[in-house]
Amino acid sequence: MQALCKVGIAALLLACLSCLADQPVAPAPRSDAQGPFAGRIRPPLIRPTPMSPKGPDVKPPLPDPWLALSYDQRLADAMVLQPTKIATPIDPISGSPEAVHPTKLYFPNGWHGYKYWKFVTPYLRSDYHYENPSLLVSNDDVIYIPPFWFSNPLVKPVALPNSYNSDPDLSYDPIRDELILIYRYVDQDFNHLMALTTQDGFNWIPWGDILKERNHNAVSQSQSIEPDGNSAKIWYVQSGAAGCVSQNNSVKLVTAQRVSGKSFAQAVYQTGPTVNWQQKGYNIWHAEVRKVSEKFGYLAVYAAYPSGFTCGHNDLFIALSSDGINFETFALPILWRSAMQMNSLYRATAMYDQATDVVTIEYSALDLFDHWHSSWKIAYNWSKLLRTLRATNQSDIQIFVSRTPLPSIIATGGMTDSPAFLKNPP
Repeated sequence: MQALCKVGIAALLLACLSCLADQPVAPAPRSDAQGPFAGRIRPPLIRPTPMSPKGPDVKPPLPDPWLALSYDQRLADAMVLQPTKIATPIDPISGSPEAVHPTKLYFPNGWHGYKYWKFVTPYLRSDYHYENPSLLVSNDDVIYIPPFWFSNPLVKPVALPNSYNSDPDLSYDPIRDELILIYRYVDQDFNHLMALTTQDGFNWIPWGDILKERNHNAVSQSQSIEPDGNSAKIWYVQSGAAGCVSQNNSVKLVTAQRVSGKSFAQAVYQTGPTVNWQQKGYNIWHAEVRKVSEKFGYLAVYAAYPSGFTCGHNDLFIALSSDGINFETFALPILWRSAMQMNSLYRATAMYDQATDVVTIEYSALDLFDHWHSSWKIAYNWSKLLRTLRATNQSDIQIFVSRTPLPSIIATGGMTDSPAFLKNPP
């Protein structure tokens, strides 16, 4: 029995030695007598273990739970300020706080006593007789007051029939330390882009026409002066004689160069390149474009109405551009009228804070009872908002479309489809 055990153990040892002989063996360290490694111990050569023919065993990345959120949920995640109403002082002519068309500039260190300079146009019951650019100022972007040094409106009412003011846009010239207000004056035949300037906020100089187009081919102009102050761009919407019911709106660009010693209100504007800026399924109506920085480019925030609707039924969009000519648009709005329980969202103004990466948007709106509100404010984390917009998929679009009322060429919605409103659109 002992002999059999000895034989078995010997066979087992031989089998183990045979297995070890088949494995790669790392050589023992050795020293070189000559050469650069003379007297040093070389590390042992470790042979890599042969890889599986299928490649390394790599686990697939975990799914991003953010992508599983709905478009609404992603927007909510990006939001840092819920829609908040900013009170508008009572207009002395209409006797009402109803207004539209906010345009605003912010000066961190203040400008002639105030950090925020804003224009709106009073618009009681959509009556264009009240639609005259009026100045408001603030130091906290919450409480706005009319100027004490003159009585609003800054631009006085027009006494001619079928003529009115609208669409103020405020910009800043850093070289002349000057505010430039451009607004639209409409007569029976033309849209005139008119300019006023001030270097102290108290004294405003009227310059008359910057340019004019046939009605309504110069709607909702927006001027952006380059940060270096050497050139300026103005974008405006061309809707033609159809105006508020047009289904073929386009955006036009004109440009001007700095003339030494002169204001951009005195400049000669030339037709610029054709603008590549359309919103699929919509007609762009009221827009603001601002040059944020050389790195960021231009930020546009704009109201647009769905094809088949009128300009009284807008949603709110944003777009980006590196050159002011080619714009990156997004399939869905950042705000839509039904979600805000409004008949229409209207002209908006935006500010981007690079330090906090927050974009703040102030927009006007028409409520379900046909009352205008000039100032609702909302804010987003810009990086999250941009990611949300670029991640929009077909499912998001289908859900959004299912919420939108079926269009009609004159959509029902109250005062915004009255003949007076459609003939003299704000």
